[in-house]
Amino acid sequence: MRSLKKLAPLLLLAALVGFCAYRDYRFAPNAISKLTRQGWTVATTNDNFVSVSHPWSIFHPPTTMLWLMQIDKAQEISPGVFAIPELRVRYDYEDVESEENLAVYDVIENRQTVVRPGTAIDSLDLSNLKWFTPEPNTPGEALMTFVRRSVPSPVRSSE
Repeated sequence: MRSLKKLAPLLLLAALVGFCAYRDYRFAPNAISKLTRQGWTVATTNDNFVSVSHPWSIFHPPTTMLWLMQIDKAQEISPGVFAIPELRVRYDYEDVESEENLAVYDVIENRQTVVRPGTAIDSLDLSNLKWFTPEPNTPGEALMTFVRRSVPSPVRSSE
């Protein structure tokens, strides 16, 4: 009985750590399941956020960033330029924040930008948007690749 009393705090600590780790590793699958039922499609994920208060993340970081798109709502606003509703979801090991935007992808020039959700597509002046070219091996590059694979485009016939 004495040894059980000594082990009780350790068992309680192990259970608490196990629950926290389980919650961290279940964030992405749970969020993806919920959001895909709402019509979103996973475009890319990221798992490079480590928290010292969650030491298991040092060895194997859980997925903490999700980028999703409503690809069925993509609109071609110019040849090879698509406006697509995009949702970014971030888990910081405590809270979840999400941000919905209208992303614009130019698959011919390999550039992208984000505008406010609700922006009228016909009011966009492509020459005045703040474009950026995604860096290699970044979520931006993965998003561009996803768009290229998911929407009809004049570049597909030349690739």
